[in-house]
Amino acid sequence: MLRRSRSDGQGMLRSVLSDFLRRVTVVLVVGGLSTGVLSCSPGSGVAPGGALPQVLVTSREGTEVRLTDIIGGRPTVLNLWASWCDPCIAELPALARLRDALERDGIQVVGIGIQDDPAELERVFRQAGASFPLYFDKNGQVSSRLKVAGVPETFLIDSQGKFLLFDDPGQGPTVRLMGPRDWDNPAFIRRVRSALAPRPERTSP
Repeated sequence: MLRRSRSDGQGMLRSVLSDFLRRVTVVLVVGGLSTGVLSCSPGSGVAPGGALPQVLVTSREGTEVRLTDIIGGRPTVLNLWASWCDPCIAELPALARLRDALERDGIQVVGIGIQDDPAELERVFRQAGASFPLYFDKNGQVSSRLKVAGVPETFLIDSQGKFLLFDDPGQGPTVRLMGPRDWDNPAFIRRVRSALAPRPERTSP
């Protein structure tokens, strides 16, 4: 069996990302929408500084858990994906490397599989070699409350459980990162770390 090298995986992710961005550009031009309107429009389900909703997800062991308890006061990269989504699968290894790079900063990566069979999500997740926490949106609460329009979608959550406005290089300031990203790119890792890393409180002189 041939094993893909890391560079092969990164090349595939960049190819998928490039194709996705071309498709999104066409949709935006045809629909007459700007990226900012698409990512932060009223009724989008999330807003900068808004609190994470009280929703239940299912663990790999079959236990229902509150999403807020999973975040648990830790800055989090929250990735929503599905096993039938090729761009989602392509970015899983990069997300795992992002998690490895940010773990020492107290930042976690959490995946939630939506609109899918947990067994298939588990199979694809293992096959991709991903190791970050995985949960399932079996009852559709996450999809509904966050008004998920497509996958992958990713959110940055601060230690207070609030959505962050992230300055994405391709999409601009947004709380909802739509589509895949080159998560293990060193420059992108620094950008995510800067947005999420806990900042020491200033003390009065």
